Amino acid sequence: MDRKDASESIAETFTRVMNATPAPLGVWSDITAASVLSGALLVVGLFAVRRSSYSGWLYVVLALGAVPLLASVLFSIALRRSRDVVVDWLCSLPFPLENLNALLAGVSDTIEVMFQPGTDLPTRATLQPKLDEVCDDVLLVK
Repeated sequence: MDRKDASESIAETFTRVMNATPAPLGVWSDITAASVLSGALLVVGLFAVRRSSYSGWLYVVLALGAVPLLASVLFSIALRRSRDVVVDWLCSLPFPLENLNALLAGVSDTIEVMFQPGTDLPTRATLQPKLDEVCDDVLLVK
């Protein structure tokens, strides 16, 4: 698959989830998880500040509460080039892979290999190594 075909086979712009999916640290860009963690830190921190006599702790708690949100934003910015990485990966595959959008968006977890009508079907021993080149987790079912 050439670069033009690979680029045309996936979404032109990626959502935050699609950007995060191919990255090992993509989970750290989840704004929902960062918000929950920030909220928990703020609740615990503000409770502790209320019990403390030193008012400077309030700024420490606010800064700690902002760290997960800031980290999420930084990871999201770092993952903006995920589409280019996915296009490069598609170009390196031994056969074309279409409809990758569903996998990247998290609404599908399977791929289907289709052959032209009249093509002799390869054996499992022939096809499985090619599927392993796509991903080690791909298993030929039928």
